Amino acid sequence: MAKVPLLEGEEIISSVKLPKEKTTLMLTNDGWIVIPVVHSIPNISNLSRLFHVNSIKKIEMGYHPWRDQVYSNIINLLCISSIFYACYIYVGTFGPTNLFTSQEFFDAWMDYQPITDKIFLHLFLLPLMLIIIQRFMIGKEELHIDYIDKDSAISSISVSHPHRSILTALISIFVIYGIVFWIFAESIFSLRMTHILVIGALIIITSNGRKILEEILFWRPKKRFFVRDSVYQTSNIVNFYKKINIFLPIHELDGKQIIDRSQTDFVKSLPPEFHKLRKRVEAHDAILSQIVEDYNYIFNSSKAFVGGSIVRTSTEKLLSFRVKKILPKAQKNKNLSDFRNLLNKHDDSLTDNILRDIDQISVLGNNATHNMQSSTSDFMSILEKFVNVVEWHISNPPVSIIERED
Repeated sequence: MAKVPLLEGEEIISSVKLPKEKTTLMLTNDGWIVIPVVHSIPNISNLSRLFHVNSIKKIEMGYHPWRDQVYSNIINLLCISSIFYACYIYVGTFGPTNLFTSQEFFDAWMDYQPITDKIFLHLFLLPLMLIIIQRFMIGKEELHIDYIDKDSAISSISVSHPHRSILTALISIFVIYGIVFWIFAESIFSLRMTHILVIGALIIITSNGRKILEEILFWRPKKRFFVRDSVYQTSNIVNFYKKINIFLPIHELDGKQIIDRSQTDFVKSLPPEFHKLRKRVEAHDAILSQIVEDYNYIFNSSKAFVGGSIVRTSTEKLLSFRVKKILPKAQKNKNLSDFRNLLNKHDDSLTDNILRDIDQISVLGNNATHNMQSSTSDFMSILEKFVNVVEWHISNPPVSIIERED
């Protein structure tokens, strides 16, 4: 899969593959569900927005993690026990020799001695049968999302992956390769080749040892989320589902989880000033919605950091629009700091107070965006600064420097 570069301010917190569509579904830190679009145009986002988490009406995760993990561990334990039992029988009968090059074992095999059938049954056939059974016992991880699309219609998207176990995969490789190697042992095997295979197996186990430990012990290391400068990493469906739930007001009703934005604790906790600020912004909706189409998500956020991140993005879009109007021939810029500096230099209507408001939006917005941390007071502060910037922009329409010169 191609690595997708991110612009400054863009951050992917989780992603999951869509095998049928041959693409990746990703979740940004400001709550957008996006897919990557590869192009070479500079300063243009490589992320195509599908919908925002605030548009989600229903989300369901079909999986049984503990049950599936227990089943997987039991089957893996049976497979390993069967393999070790076969080795025990072999060593006890033929000594610590190479199975694939042992003439004594081969002669016993050709004489149809039952001990050789028993060894092959426990070494290869029984583990293979258990792995096949596992495929039918353990269900898929399935995620289904209903959301409101841009046409205000209900759309849906589904993702499903089969249960994955690294330990099962390694056992499968051992069994399949063991069968193939036995069939062609006389022509392709030597003692040296066996040593190479053993070393290769040790490398595989060493490189995946931590993941195997996590599977067996149900253990996950404590780690903070971090983002690399320009790429994202694919995670599984369960992690993707958990990250989306961070943004959603999930409540219990009759034993079922529902999305109820009218009862969001965050909305309840906001002071009356929030509604006053909302009215001040919505008074300019006719103009503002043409510049920042999705600014209204600010007021539907279920978490303070989500709202703060959207405020920062909305401010960036608003100032980008203003810079383009004032400096139509200027090079394309890509972040809030660039727009702030250009307006400070070329916009005569920019006051010190508005400049400070923009700086505060940048500081609080960056903390919300990159650290996913923001308090209610932080959100109210950044919202107030955004309202000031919006009202300043409306009261002082941008004028191109070319028109000023004329």
